[in-house]
Amino acid sequence: MSYASAFSFCAAFAVLMITLSDYSRLDPPLLGYYLALKISWIMINFGFGIYFYRHEVTDRSASMLILSLILFTLSMMWFLPLYEIAYFQGAIGTAFLRYKRPWIFPTTFFMGFLGVVATYKAQESLHWHLPPIKQSDWISTVFLFFVLAWCIQKFSIHAKLKERDRLLRFSIIGKETTRLIHDLKGVLSSPLLILESFKHKDLQPLSPEHQERQMALLIQDMDNVRETIKGIHRLVVHEDRFAQVDLSEVIQGSMKVLERRLASIEVKWPEGSFVRGKRDRLHSVFFNLFLNSLEAFERKGSCENKKIEIFWRKKTLVFQDNAGGLESDINKSMKGLGSGLGIELVQNDLSHMNARFKLTSTPPYTVAEISFGE
Repeated sequence: MSYASAFSFCAAFAVLMITLSDYSRLDPPLLGYYLALKISWIMINFGFGIYFYRHEVTDRSASMLILSLILFTLSMMWFLPLYEIAYFQGAIGTAFLRYKRPWIFPTTFFMGFLGVVATYKAQESLHWHLPPIKQSDWISTVFLFFVLAWCIQKFSIHAKLKERDRLLRFSIIGKETTRLIHDLKGVLSSPLLILESFKHKDLQPLSPEHQERQMALLIQDMDNVRETIKGIHRLVVHEDRFAQVDLSEVIQGSMKVLERRLASIEVKWPEGSFVRGKRDRLHSVFFNLFLNSLEAFERKGSCENKKIEIFWRKKTLVFQDNAGGLESDINKSMKGLGSGLGIELVQNDLSHMNARFKLTSTPPYTVAEISFGE
């Protein structure tokens, strides 16, 4: 369900509940008009909810929703008090819709503001009296602001954060595209050479033993290709489901994508260690930690005894490299390693698993500590 659909449905339900409690306060001559307007607007908003559930928000549909809110507010101001607050609620709610023409939102709500002022003036000139404000009016007002805030937090802001997370992952992939393609080409070269040898009939036939060895190499290389592609896929598309995850499997899967760049580095990790987390996000976490260590090693240049060690320190998982350490300003130093997106993604992924992340440096070591939630 989209934000626009949720907003429309919630508005319709809220008005329905208020109508059931407020209609008894009206004078009998006004009751028919009041109920007709309320029922019409409830049906219109249910219609908007169904429409936005099936279609994307456009400038036209958003404008129609805004106009219905403004007209509803102006009409209800003649029946009961505090309905001008519905104008502010509608303005806040529709501010989170997407508009291709940015002038639509401020223009329509400025006209609505003028309509509210004109309604006040007209009521003064006509000596129009409204029922007194009751405590229930304020309770319903506070409740509607709560529902509105919940819709914004749940559907709009959450969707924007999710989109930002997705774009960050694509940024990492885009940044590493050239090297990843080079790695895939290297992995594919061996199978291609084997297949080429089978195509040339003028060459001496291979012995069965040699063919068996070549096929074993072909299977291994194709398995590496599959794991590399799966690793890249996990960085962008992931399942957010908790499970018992084998850290050894996750670490090795993350290393597949960077296998050729890690060839000169000694990597140690804990065997047979399980944590409760989200498998695909853990793949992303270790990929980005490996990537940041690699960039640090490559930035430093040639050095002996390159190491990446992953081990448990009580209940904390430690990811440590000896690439030289960070500067005193860790955030500035991380930017120096590249875009800085890798560490941001690590923190984001771990926050989705209720895990804490801490980055420290004691040259030549850089230490990332991960504390998993219970």
